[in-house]
Amino acid sequence: MTTPHAIQTDPDSALSLYQVYLELLDAVASLLLADASAEGLQEVLAEIGQRCNASVCVLYQHCSPSEEAELVAAKAAWVTESLLPRYNELQVLRHLRYDSFPDLADPLHAGMVARTPLSKLPQLASTYQILGDSQLMLIPLLPRGELYGFVALVRPTQLPWHKIEINILCAVVNDLALALDRDHTAQDLAVNQQRLQALVGATEDIVVECDLQGRVLNLWSDHPQYQKLDYRRLMLEAVLPAGIANPLRDLLPHLLRHKGSRVLRCIDNGSYPPSHYNVRLQAVPDAGGLQHNLVALIRDVTPLVQEEQRWQTMLQTLDLLDEAVLELTASGILRHASTAWARLRGTPEEWIGDDYGYPLSRWVHPQDHAELARALNQLSHGERKQTELRFRLLHPGEPLLWVEARLLAQRPHPSAPLEVHGVLRDVTTAYQNERRIMQMALYDALTELPNRLLLDDRLHEAIHYAKRHKCKVALGFIDLDHFKLINDSLGHKAGDEVLVSLAQRLKAVLREEDTLARWGGDEFVVLLPALADLSTLAAISERLREVARQGITVEGLETKPSISIGMAVFPDDADSAQGLLSLADHTLFHAKASGRNNVQFYRDIADRQALDRNHVVLQGWFADAVQKRDLQVFYQPVVDVGSGQITSFEALARWYDDQLGWVSPTVFIPLAEKTGLIRELGEVVLDTVLQRLVQWRQRGILQPIAINVARAQLFTAGFVAMLQDKVAQHQLQPADLIIEITESTALADVSRQTHFLNQLESSGFIIALDDFGTGYSSLSQLHEMPVNVLKIDPSFTAKLHTERGRRIVQAVVQMGHALGLRIIAEGVEDEATLRQLVGLGVAHIQGHWFSEAVPAGLVDSLLSQPLRLDLV
Repeated sequence: MTTPHAIQTDPDSALSLYQVYLELLDAVASLLLADASAEGLQEVLAEIGQRCNASVCVLYQHCSPSEEAELVAAKAAWVTESLLPRYNELQVLRHLRYDSFPDLADPLHAGMVARTPLSKLPQLASTYQILGDSQLMLIPLLPRGELYGFVALVRPTQLPWHKIEINILCAVVNDLALALDRDHTAQDLAVNQQRLQALVGATEDIVVECDLQGRVLNLWSDHPQYQKLDYRRLMLEAVLPAGIANPLRDLLPHLLRHKGSRVLRCIDNGSYPPSHYNVRLQAVPDAGGLQHNLVALIRDVTPLVQEEQRWQTMLQTLDLLDEAVLELTASGILRHASTAWARLRGTPEEWIGDDYGYPLSRWVHPQDHAELARALNQLSHGERKQTELRFRLLHPGEPLLWVEARLLAQRPHPSAPLEVHGVLRDVTTAYQNERRIMQMALYDALTELPNRLLLDDRLHEAIHYAKRHKCKVALGFIDLDHFKLINDSLGHKAGDEVLVSLAQRLKAVLREEDTLARWGGDEFVVLLPALADLSTLAAISERLREVARQGITVEGLETKPSISIGMAVFPDDADSAQGLLSLADHTLFHAKASGRNNVQFYRDIADRQALDRNHVVLQGWFADAVQKRDLQVFYQPVVDVGSGQITSFEALARWYDDQLGWVSPTVFIPLAEKTGLIRELGEVVLDTVLQRLVQWRQRGILQPIAINVARAQLFTAGFVAMLQDKVAQHQLQPADLIIEITESTALADVSRQTHFLNQLESSGFIIALDDFGTGYSSLSQLHEMPVNVLKIDPSFTAKLHTERGRRIVQAVVQMGHALGLRIIAEGVEDEATLRQLVGLGVAHIQGHWFSEAVPAGLVDSLLSQPLRLDLV
């Protein structure tokens, strides 16, 4: 190569050097235009190194911005062939911290060429040993006036750098810097393009760029409809739906003229349901900056609009409901309400907004504030997630409304304050009906006093309180003296008026916590709870007796009834509710036996009434037997006299006591009715019969069993449903049971009883009318009752030997046959009676002549011995 000294003495050598470096400049420019990749850079460095007689040529650029600014890394490198075997030893040059060399760093930061002998760089001692006596020159890369990196050249010291070389190399490196910057910019554009494409694809949006004439310049979308579309030179109308293209076309001149932005909602009616789009328009300068284009970001919001429409429809539907939907704060402040709130409040719908910001309690009856506050407090403290309550809502100009509120606590998101959402429903009618039903179930219809059921509940509650607080409870039976005389002389209506007036007077002299209940007929019960002592008991009892003696005017006649009272005290006289009732009842008996119109206390008569005490003990034993189900059920057959076969059985309760032996049903059945245990007794019998029927059906015994149902059972709410459930639980049929009710029970309240009997019949149960013939109007009312079987009372069967008795039985049989009923004669004790009944047309009998009631174990024996009669 031409040396600098030769250049100074020989102009032709200088020209030759110019020629060499101009060729280098031309070669590098060609290479950079052709390829600015890593391979292309490698060729450029090789061209520079070879033309400059350099042993090493390296392109350095700054590391990642997160690294130190003075640390550079080799982007490309070239070494002469003689150094290739030791190239790995030169890897120390891959990274260079040039701030360690002030002679190099200062010129580079100033944008100047830096030169120094390698011998002055002790940090590169090993490199110096490899390269020998060489010099290093660094030419900065300044594409935008900032130090991007530099090109490092190493060549022997004996070849100093000429100014011509340095100037042309700076031009070459400048072209290299511009090419690298251009490549970097292209890469950024490509990355941004990919990011935009990915972003548009991820959001399912469409981005369109168009010019003032509406020609589409660019379109980004991952929608299949646009993936293969050659949109170039197409107009907006050819690319986008008319519902979007037309509004964009209309806004183009204005937006591009004013270089503004706009957001609008577009609808594409070309599909069903219509598609909805949010379009954001923005004017942006084109690549030359001379004019503006329009960029539209199009987002399909159809699902959001449809959801909003569904929500609006739901809100409108809520407004149609009678239930008011409320939104409250945790403290009960009203924030929003549906239109039904105005109807509940009795105000115009347009006034609803006036209620917002006020507590819900503002419209709630003051007596219900505490319950509402308690419910809101439970929700706000997380004690409950939801709750239900009832309260009275103030209603202008009208009676109070009872509403049922269902409240739910929730947070829209974890950091949001707690909200309470509620639904309010007008339950005034239901509340009034419940009150009426409760009144019917728990109160006497005539006097409106508590009945036995409510009295029993309050008595147990009073005893429980007395046990805890060590106080006493007094209970008294009250009987109106000679009430039958009033009924017989003045009529039942007058008797009812006397009972109502007496009930009001007795109640008026009692304390608020006392209870006066009607036991039945002309009997009342007074309950005096929480008595500290008995000092006032006599005074209260005497006051009751005296107020009853005040005259009562009925139909213009004045009557002065008197009452008898029997009192017992817990725990002095009895230690249970049942015992207290029993003792008070027996004390009343002694008050009446002592001449009526007086008060008796059990403690005064206890020593004189050993017999009564035995009766009380009997009641206690019987109650214990019922509770323990220590009762038995016997079965008496009903026989078809024609075939001699047993067609059914009647279940009869039997009680055996270890001390008393067999106790007659004539003793314990009235005892059960008097003490209120008749329902429990009936339940014991029913459960035993159903279990027995299951065993019989498994053994092929198909006869049904009749059970006696007392009035107290039949009138119990839900009795028919309970009966159906138990039969179903035992996998039996309703026809497996015959429900027997007495005629007196059926005649007690024909309309009411008929209702229950109709329920039984529609359910499939067989209904039998027991003791038929003992009533006064049964013949005229029988056709109104859904009865399947008539059972002639034994009192008539026993009188068949008389003409009158025979005619009564004959009339019953003829009427029963006319109504299509099966007739059963009870109390058949001998063959003569049987023959007379057969002669009158009776086909079924029940009585001791065939068999008395027997335990279940003897039923097989009865079934194996059919009745054989020769009645010819």
